[in-house]
Amino acid sequence: MILRQVHGWQVLLADLSLILFITAAATISQPGTEAAPDRLAQQTIRFSPGGDTLPAAVYRVETGDGPDDLRAWISAYSPDPRESLDITIGYHPHRFDAAADRARVLMRQAQEGGQEPRITFEADQGEGITASFGFSGNTVVARKLLNTP
Repeated sequence: MILRQVHGWQVLLADLSLILFITAAATISQPGTEAAPDRLAQQTIRFSPGGDTLPAAVYRVETGDGPDDLRAWISAYSPDPRESLDITIGYHPHRFDAAADRARVLMRQAQEGGQEPRITFEADQGEGITASFGFSGNTVVARKLLNTP
């Protein structure tokens, strides 16, 4: 009677994982070895959403790109009711009054689109605006999940 081997691809996968782990550990522990520079770490990212979450949709207008039509973007996106709208307005320190006026216009447009936005001002970031939808506003769901056994 011939018995078939019970193990197969699982053992092979475990062996390859172990080899990869040992090779990576040996490479990291070698003195004088420098890691390759991270291309993403060298890039400057000027967008920071108003919460702890990644945005689901982003609307950006730089200075001189024309009028801010937030209503059209909101209606074209049709956000989930659980998403919140964050608006970030960049301004130069001597032009805060213009940024505040722009914020009032954007708030009115957002409210006409059925949203209550959170507005953040960032000094020395140009005079563009960035609006984003994300799931950062509703923490009730997260709290309920934490309390669930």
